[in-house]
Amino acid sequence: MRASLFKRLSRAIRHEFRRIVDENRGSRRKIRKPSLLNRIKYTIQGFLVNMRKRRSRRSFSFKRLKHQFQNNYFFSDLKISKSSISEQRSIVNRLRVFRIQARDVLRICFSRDFLIIALNSTILYVFSFFLVNFIMQMITGVSAMTCDISTLISYHIIDYRIHSFDWSLMQVIIVFSSPTLLALILVFVLSRMFERKKTKIRPFRWVRRLSKKQRMKDRELARIRKKEKGELRQIKIQQMRQAQLQNIVEPPGNEYTGKSWFRKLDWVFKLFLLWTMYHCINYFFSGMLFSYFFYRRFGYVIWYIFNSSGFNIFFSMISFIFMVVLGFVFAPQFLYSGKLYFNNLNDRNRIPFVISQVVIPSLLGVVFSFIAQIPRLSLTMTMMNVSILILLIAVPIRGTYFAEIHFDNKDKKASVIWKWLGVAVVSISAILIALKIGIHISI
Repeated sequence: MRASLFKRLSRAIRHEFRRIVDENRGSRRKIRKPSLLNRIKYTIQGFLVNMRKRRSRRSFSFKRLKHQFQNNYFFSDLKISKSSISEQRSIVNRLRVFRIQARDVLRICFSRDFLIIALNSTILYVFSFFLVNFIMQMITGVSAMTCDISTLISYHIIDYRIHSFDWSLMQVIIVFSSPTLLALILVFVLSRMFERKKTKIRPFRWVRRLSKKQRMKDRELARIRKKEKGELRQIKIQQMRQAQLQNIVEPPGNEYTGKSWFRKLDWVFKLFLLWTMYHCINYFFSGMLFSYFFYRRFGYVIWYIFNSSGFNIFFSMISFIFMVVLGFVFAPQFLYSGKLYFNNLNDRNRIPFVISQVVIPSLLGVVFSFIAQIPRLSLTMTMMNVSILILLIAVPIRGTYFAEIHFDNKDKKASVIWKWLGVAVVSISAILIALKIGIHISI
């Protein structure tokens, strides 16, 4: 019988802890210092032996005696030194290797092609950020209008033309929950697009697994399917490698084996949808993440309904956990977007690609959103800019240990997406102008 999930996790953690302890124990050699008398004895013996060797060749001099004392030390005859493994794993050598690798990675990141990659991803990041923020603000204004509340929507804040003591519980729930639920629906729809294998949702599947015999059959079928899938994957990898060695170029139209319409879309549009999904995830969870400190968006609903610090902390912890988990789940999609620029994503170009595709655009997007807030900073925008870093921290971690990917054998060259740049400039300018003036939504 299979052990429970808690037992499996505890065994895995215990095994990993023991492995790390054993590795650290075996990585360095213990040096036991001899006693002081033995060290003095070895020093004198070594000094006398060296003097006897040199006395037959050269005459005595105080300069040579001083040099002899300087070069003799207590451990010269013992020859005790660290092993090569411990020297390789020392902190100084690790930092030195890390500095050399980081310098090489940054040199690649600031080359022409990778700067173009960073520019393209920054355009899509900023465009999706302002588009999602504008849609959520408009949904908030429309939902307030349905509750007989007039609003003035600006870039920094939404001004509700109602006194604070006139709010009812239903108005608070509708106005502040509508954009959050819309963001959750968009996350669900876009996440289904990025699933590698579409699975049917079967809510009553658990009924078939009530008996022990049926559970054993399901496990056996799952094991057989996993084995067949691994064999097919190995065959496909071998075919790709043979085609790569023979320099066979795939004919146009055969690069998509699936029947899904989403696979036929350009990866630029897919990357735009991916950034949009990340901003929707961030919008949904950031309100709960900072609900203990700031009463904004859905955090205001939590405070208004429960009015308890314990519930605020609980929702903050749940949102943080979900953001970390979702970040690790969807992180490989950024690596698959390397099909735009590379034929192979290997150990040499994977980390520079992650930095150019994710790290640099997120930092530039945060800076641009702060510049757009001048002269008045918005607390909601600041929360979103800070919390999206929690989602994106998983991408470099997954990219470090990700396997090598072969996309195709087509000739590719990095180029700026001028059409998307023009659309983004026009759309963001129109959104900022409209929000700076103010959008009135009245009854």
